[in-house]
Amino acid sequence: ASGTWTKDDLYGEITIDTSVTGKTVSKFQYSYDGNTWYDVSATQATNGIKYYNYNKSGNTVTFMLKDQMNKEIMVRAVYTDGEISATSSTTSIKIDKTAPQVGSVVANGYKDVSISKIDGTDNESGHKKTTYTVKQGSTTLYSNIENSVTLNDTGTYTITVTTEDIAGNTSTSSEYTVRIDKEEPAVGKLVFKKNNSTGPIYNLNEWTGTDVYVEKQDGTDNESGHYKTSYNILSLTGGSFQTATGVTDPTTLIEHGQYYLLLTTEDNAGNVSTQIYSSVLIDKKAPTIELGEWGDPIVGSDGKIHRTITIYFSDIGSGLARKYYLSNSLSDAPTASSTWKSMDNDDIILEDKVYYIWTIDNVGNISNWKKLDATNVIDNTPPTVGTLIGRKNNSSGELYTFDTWTNTNVYLEKRDGSDSGSGHYRTTY
Repeated sequence: ASGTWTKDDLYGEITIDTSVTGKTVSKFQYSYDGNTWYDVSATQATNGIKYYNYNKSGNTVTFMLKDQMNKEIMVRAVYTDGEISATSSTTSIKIDKTAPQVGSVVANGYKDVSISKIDGTDNESGHKKTTYTVKQGSTTLYSNIENSVTLNDTGTYTITVTTEDIAGNTSTSSEYTVRIDKEEPAVGKLVFKKNNSTGPIYNLNEWTGTDVYVEKQDGTDNESGHYKTSYNILSLTGGSFQTATGVTDPTTLIEHGQYYLLLTTEDNAGNVSTQIYSSVLIDKKAPTIELGEWGDPIVGSDGKIHRTITIYFSDIGSGLARKYYLSNSLSDAPTASSTWKSMDNDDIILEDKVYYIWTIDNVGNISNWKKLDATNVIDNTPPTVGTLIGRKNNSSGELYTFDTWTNTNVYLEKRDGSDSGSGHYRTTY
């Protein structure tokens, strides 16, 4: 139809009046503007009209147009004597064989992805419509739609866009790929060792007196893929948790305290999995000793006087091993492998000696020594006995020699003894 866009070769007829008596048509001519005329030929011609077939015996010109154009065409006849017929009416020819510029799609969202189209363009016959098709694998979810849709499920989607112009030409895009991952990744793992990377395995919730080496193993993700695995360290200080900053992997925990570690694995879609490791217990502080009150003197099975003393042991880490080490010499300081005495309570029975005492906690930290000087409170050394003085008759008489006979009265007078330990208490006779 005249004036209607098509993408196909156009076959048509234009009628002109060639019924002039005595005239014979020599050729037909066509023009786009009525000024410049071109001969109609059965061979390729100019101006986009490529092939023509014509019938000189009738009043029509039959032609085939194969080139793209948007023209107004008119035809006339030229007679053998050079006279020209009247010009035909104008016919609009619209052929568009150029594919349009294909549109596109826009994906918005993080895990729920909204898909909308952007129309393509066409500079010839004009844009008619742009549609798109969504597939997941071999399954077509949406076919040649124009409205927006939202993709919700985990998976890989392919989208193709098709733009059609008014003439019926189409263009199809290459595939757009949308990947949705709503699944959490498999969280990684933390490995703990004592001292360093070659040390023995450290078990969580067990006290240790060593450094603790920490190294991560990355998590995995079967959809969008692993992005990163990292961890934060929370240390319990003063009753509140403090977050360690600038943690690099591997790291070594060296300070005394209780640690919680938060391991995080993130995939490329932003899904996160976490695991809390509770807890790493490091005890690097030795227990302490405070002396209490002395108990009353008691006589032991050896016949000697003993006294008890209450000793206060404390530990802020792994706890006391309920053991002590007692020596009369500082040079005999204990080691973790020394023979320690078990302690049923906090009272220790001592003789009249100078002692040095230590205690040990459950990871082997040994306290500073504490001096116990029991010589100030226990005295098992007899005093120097006093003496008796005898005088004849009275206190001013001459000295009497014991174990000799006398016919006088004997006056007796004591001299107190002495003691360098607990001191003289009394001398009697």
